[in-house]
Amino acid sequence: MGKNVSAYMYSPALVKSNLLPFAEMGEGLYYLDYNFAEEGTYHGKFFENGVPSIAGVFRVKQLATPKDIKDFTITRVLTAPRNLELIAKSVSQYYRGQTATLVVMARYAGAPTGVEMFATVYYPNDEVWINEVAMIPLGETGLYSHSVLIPEDSPIGVYKVKYKAVKSIAAQELADAFTQVDGLPINWTVFDGTWNVISNVLKQTGTSYAHAHWKDALAVDWANYTFKYDIRADVNTTNFILGIKVRYKSSSLTYNFYYSKYRNMLCLDRGTVSIKEKAKTLVWNQWYNFKIDLVGATIKCYLDDALEIEWTDLNPIATGVPTLYCAGVSSFDNTLITIPAQEYQEFEISDFKVEDTPGLSPAQNTRLMETLTEDNFLGLK
Repeated sequence: MGKNVSAYMYSPALVKSNLLPFAEMGEGLYYLDYNFAEEGTYHGKFFENGVPSIAGVFRVKQLATPKDIKDFTITRVLTAPRNLELIAKSVSQYYRGQTATLVVMARYAGAPTGVEMFATVYYPNDEVWINEVAMIPLGETGLYSHSVLIPEDSPIGVYKVKYKAVKSIAAQELADAFTQVDGLPINWTVFDGTWNVISNVLKQTGTSYAHAHWKDALAVDWANYTFKYDIRADVNTTNFILGIKVRYKSSSLTYNFYYSKYRNMLCLDRGTVSIKEKAKTLVWNQWYNFKIDLVGATIKCYLDDALEIEWTDLNPIATGVPTLYCAGVSSFDNTLITIPAQEYQEFEISDFKVEDTPGLSPAQNTRLMETLTEDNFLGLK
């Protein structure tokens, strides 16, 4: 919010416009009224505070409307990088005295489920006409709608619509005490090493580095959580490692809290880069509890519930799965992932035009509703 957003637009003939400033709607949303004078493919180059940010492609076509009424609609497709996305379909033109129906679909993790949807409608002068009205879900389809009669004396012009989707997720605890039949762990995906559950304890019997990730990588977005477990070195080598990893994406994108027998240190690494160290002596054949607490950019590392290392990353790794980690023969037990209650919000904007239609009856007006033929996608950032 509070940014200067602008753009150059290029016509289908690649004629460049002047630099066009956007107006702010709040909630980090900006809009631009632009006259698309012809059909075809337009390109846009967008700037935030004078710095190039993204480029866009707009396909413009003329709607089939009766008599001399003409209108254009823009379709755009934006990648949805996270779990919550909106798919907005809107009617491009209405008339005074007609009922306008707004329709939007919301999906979370690809499924149309459990989302609350709200709509705010703005007059052409940007004053609020309808303030954050709750949209009605249409069964279990993931579709939401809101209908409103446009008064006969409504201002003529372009009305803007801001959709807000809210997805609430209750707090979760994902625990594993390995009370399963002996064999491969059912809740963990082995990345490297040799892992087997034996008598309700997870054993890693390889002699080198070993990792196993929580199996359900799509269950949550894996941003803020607490991860802890008991770990024990089962063989007294000179270089065993007892550790725990969070926000794991790759060996270079993860936070790694561990004890190195060779260095006799507790360490925190960001990927392969050492961040902090603290002298400590741990022994083999003894259980220790390792824990990491993640809140935004702050990483807190605990050994047996005592805070040992704390660090704030100025360029934090946003998300990643909890991961079991060791080097050498080791045992694991009582894993617990605690995920706080979360609420995600996502926004999308669309617009429609309100006009008088000379020479047409109200019944004919009703038949003039046209919908976008392509979807608009927007995901969480």
